[in-house]
Amino acid sequence: MTLMESILTPVKCPNLIAPANGSLSPAGVNTYLDVVTFRCDRGYELFGNTSATCQADGTWNASVPDCNAVKCPSLTPPVNGRLSTTGANTYLDVVTFRCDRGYELFGNTSATCRADGSWNASVPDCNAVKCPSLTAPVNGGLSPAGVNTYLDVVTFRCDRGYELFGNTSATCQADGTWNASVPDCNAVKCPSLVPPVNGGLSPAGVNTYLDVVTFRCGRGYELVGSTSATCQMDGTWNASVPDCNAVKCTSLTPPVNGSLSSTGANNYLDVVTFRCDRGYEFDGSTSATCQADRNWSTNVPTCNAVMCPSLTAPVNGSLIPTNSNTYLDVVTFRCDQGYELVGSTSATCQAGGSWSSSVPTCNAVMCPSLRPPVNGSIGNIGANSYLDVVTFRCDQGYELVGSTRATCQADANWSVNVPTCNAVKCSNLTAPMNGELSPVDAISYQDVVSFRCDRGYELVGNTNATCQSDGDWTANVPTCNPVKCPGLTAPVNGRLIPTGTNTYLNVVVFRCDRGYEVVGSTSAICQADRTWSASVPDCEDMNACLFDPCVAEATCTDDPPPAVDATCTCNPGFTGDGRFVGTGCSVQSLM
Repeated sequence: MTLMESILTPVKCPNLIAPANGSLSPAGVNTYLDVVTFRCDRGYELFGNTSATCQADGTWNASVPDCNAVKCPSLTPPVNGRLSTTGANTYLDVVTFRCDRGYELFGNTSATCRADGSWNASVPDCNAVKCPSLTAPVNGGLSPAGVNTYLDVVTFRCDRGYELFGNTSATCQADGTWNASVPDCNAVKCPSLVPPVNGGLSPAGVNTYLDVVTFRCGRGYELVGSTSATCQMDGTWNASVPDCNAVKCTSLTPPVNGSLSSTGANNYLDVVTFRCDRGYEFDGSTSATCQADRNWSTNVPTCNAVMCPSLTAPVNGSLIPTNSNTYLDVVTFRCDQGYELVGSTSATCQAGGSWSSSVPTCNAVMCPSLRPPVNGSIGNIGANSYLDVVTFRCDQGYELVGSTRATCQADANWSVNVPTCNAVKCSNLTAPMNGELSPVDAISYQDVVSFRCDRGYELVGNTNATCQSDGDWTANVPTCNPVKCPGLTAPVNGRLIPTGTNTYLNVVVFRCDRGYEVVGSTSAICQADRTWSASVPDCEDMNACLFDPCVAEATCTDDPPPAVDATCTCNPGFTGDGRFVGTGCSVQSLM
């Protein structure tokens, strides 16, 4: 090939392959500036470039696109139904419809996704299966009427006076049949009635709803209860079978102080026997018979009380009431004032005509023996007969609270209670100043009070006092004086302020003369142990200063400073000399 031919040969691009489910046109072109167009088959849509151009560098300006299957909208399953495959909605996908148990399909059984993105059929309906209509039972009904769709429930009921035999309800099943048959409504029956004892009923053998039965009693008996009964809708009679009771005479009351042989026996021809209680005598008929005219054959008899002999009152006493001697009469015995009854307080007239006890005696009363008061005694001890007098007294140191004498009274009680002997009281004591006493509430006879002083004080007087029988203390309250410390001497070249002070808690201040300073405590306090809190200090001369040459400067405390220069000597172990400069207190090293 010549050079010219090689220059004029057009550039070629690589051959393109049509997209899957699509095509390109024209086919086989791949020369510079050739244009290829892409398209998709029916039911597919292009995703990418619709064309590509061959470029001068031998490459295409666009890649081959994709042809994706068209999608139809997702289908919703029919109500009470389902889809065969969920999520299948691509071109040519087929979806099958099914209905749930108890429902049947009305419409298309399947749908196919078309090339235009729509389904070729709509979603069908799933309608409930229907059962055959039911007929209400004879003499009954059903509710609700006219329902026969799958899962519908029909309830059966019977009319008044009828009862249901069979199922009370039926449910429509998935196969279009009812799960139960229609029941029967049979007339209600009441239980058979038994005629009352000593009576009968008519008509016999009837017991169907609204049947009426009438009751009757035989001669000599009377009906107690309902005369008839009706069979009700709930299978019960509206009344129970009555009783046929024998004719009764009026009830008899037992004779006063007597009784009947059988209480409540008053039926026709019943016989009642009378009797008198113990201690009573019979007067009248001993029995009575109930007659056909409802009257008794005789009247109720009487029972008269037995009599006891008359009683005589006890000596120094009486009886109440007098001339009372009928059966069960009670006589009470009383003694005169100052006497007490020995024997029975009463006697009862008994059924045999004798008294239950003999007449008692009346003896003079005795008061209970008295005990002497605590811390005291009794005069005429042992005298406790009616009107005896005893006297009370208290021991030394005690005073009597109450009566000094008591008299034995007719009611066997003393006129007063035994008095009490209370300890004599002394006056309240006050603790000494700067001291205390214990116990603080001791004021009774023979109580002992102790005194003590606070720390730093010493007791002057008695340490204790005893309450005496005359209400006075054996000693007066002592005093508590502060302790004293030894007298202090002023330091040499100094003084103390104030002078002559050495009592507990006193404070002494130490001062040095001019030109001297305190070395030690500036004050001392007198303590509870009679010692001072600090010793007397020294007063040292301030005109001589020991100088430490290792320190740049020091300060003197003398006030005012010395008026002339002073020479300072070095401390042991140091060399050099120094002096005060001017009239101030600064000491400078002259090393």
